[in-house]
Amino acid sequence: MGIQLGKKINGGGTGAIHEGPDDTVYKITTGDPMANRDLMREFMLLSKVDKVPGLNVQQALDAGQDEQGRCYIQFRKIHGESLGDLMQRNALSQDDVRSIRLQTREIFEGLAENGLYHGDAKAISNYMITRGPQGPKVTLVDFVDGGTDPTGNTAREEWKSIDAILRRLLKDPGEDLDADLEWSPA
Repeated sequence: MGIQLGKKINGGGTGAIHEGPDDTVYKITTGDPMANRDLMREFMLLSKVDKVPGLNVQQALDAGQDEQGRCYIQFRKIHGESLGDLMQRNALSQDDVRSIRLQTREIFEGLAENGLYHGDAKAISNYMITRGPQGPKVTLVDFVDGGTDPTGNTAREEWKSIDAILRRLLKDPGEDLDADLEWSPA
């Protein structure tokens, strides 16, 4: 049985995101050899990331190549909005921003401790935010530019880059919370 592509959700030059069956989505290339290679590299990295307990990252379920030569990854669908969309609508409270900062730190700390990095941490569209009774939950997506760094320094620098963006959303960007978020040198 082939993949079941539904409605196109998002797209770019190398491929698109489509609805899939059973609360999933597909990330699929155009079939370009370089895009296929990058997508399969992303799947291999996600296989490593998936072994790190407690990381809120996009969950890959399957990967392969369809009959037209397009590589794909099937993901569990995330029911939320991107950080970028929420920022554009000014839909984040100060408590939301504080929570998102703590969660992004935990994600990047987990990546660093396991010698992994994301590769595009500044892109605010790579943070999906779902709302629940405990507040916002951050899920990091799109590891296509990620890789390995045994020192953990790349992930630590990535966290600093997204945290700088989030700090600008705070009324008092120098508040005491920052002391709790600083990483000690590795």
